[in-house]
Amino acid sequence: MICLGDCCGFSAQQMHDFVARAFLGQVMEPVGPFSTPRARSLRGLDPIEFAELLQNIHDWADSVFGLVLHWPELVKVRAVWDALSEHEQRRLSKKHGLAPDWATG
Repeated sequence: MICLGDCCGFSAQQMHDFVARAFLGQVMEPVGPFSTPRARSLRGLDPIEFAELLQNIHDWADSVFGLVLHWPELVKVRAVWDALSEHEQRRLSKKHGLAPDWATG
């Protein structure tokens, strides 16, 4: 988010909030007697959904800004996938259609 923020003139937190809203959507949260839009949380995303989110952000940054992002987090996502039981990998693969390319290589 630092690289994207630098490119766009935003802080890393502002950029994180923007991409979370843009790619995950938003929910309305109560703030006192009112409701305010907040970006959906990354919590609850499974490894495939998280990897797809990162890929979407990567593709967007490249197409809009010509900025090629490098995702060291993909290594962590791959490690999480590898640490899942075979049953959980099958469940996630079934949920998403097929295992992602990075999980089968």
